[in-house]
Amino acid sequence: MNTPLSYSVTRWKEGAWQHIDDSVSPEESVYVSWPGSSCRLWAWPDDLEPLCVGHALLDYLHLGPEAGPSPFRMSGSVRSISIPPGIDSKHAFAVEMKREGEKDRDDTPSIVMTPESIVTHMDAFLTLEGTCPLLWESTGCFHRAGMFDPKTGAFIRLAEDIGRHNCIDRLAGWACLNNIDPADTVLFLSARITASLYAKARRAGFSFLISRSAVTSTPVEMAREQNRKHPAHPVTILGFCRPREQRFTVFAGEGRIA
Repeated sequence: MNTPLSYSVTRWKEGAWQHIDDSVSPEESVYVSWPGSSCRLWAWPDDLEPLCVGHALLDYLHLGPEAGPSPFRMSGSVRSISIPPGIDSKHAFAVEMKREGEKDRDDTPSIVMTPESIVTHMDAFLTLEGTCPLLWESTGCFHRAGMFDPKTGAFIRLAEDIGRHNCIDRLAGWACLNNIDPADTVLFLSARITASLYAKARRAGFSFLISRSAVTSTPVEMAREQNRKHPAHPVTILGFCRPREQRFTVFAGEGRIA
């Protein structure tokens, strides 16, 4: 378990200077290699295997088109390796991906949630205890993402990292390693939904996104276009989901809100 680092700092507050000890999240370099390519990530140095698998899966393999669920099924594996000469990194992993063939199309009804359950589960998501609770509570620099199973009414996976994109990588990698289909879950987010985050979440297979924060214009336009062209596979985007204020805003896919 990685814990926050403590630094002696000077803070200006209420018209006066203060000397305090403040908590800062650790951040370390991770070298990831897979057949034909490699990269270096900066991440919270904990549970790195799903992060590496998810990054290779989403950012470089581009498994499926934007329209509808990915027709491919993939399996992944990861192993720790020695850091190659000349690579400035503290961790190194090799990722192997294998295409397992066509994936059956799911024609079951789309996920539907009530307004009350959305607000209730966002509150639960924001108060879930992570691997190291102090990182989320004390550093102020962490993002989190969670996979919620509407069939069981429980979160099946929580990902935390200093990078919001890393959180999606972590969920996608864990889902791949555990043969879980993200399309069957709801993605809860602490961060704003931008074009890049939306694209990564869609490549992972998520189609129901709920954020505590804001939503930018491109995801709204892309989701609405997806819903016009492919009504059988709708995308739902909710933003500003604030449990204390008992509110949220539906930007796309309102038909999946009961």
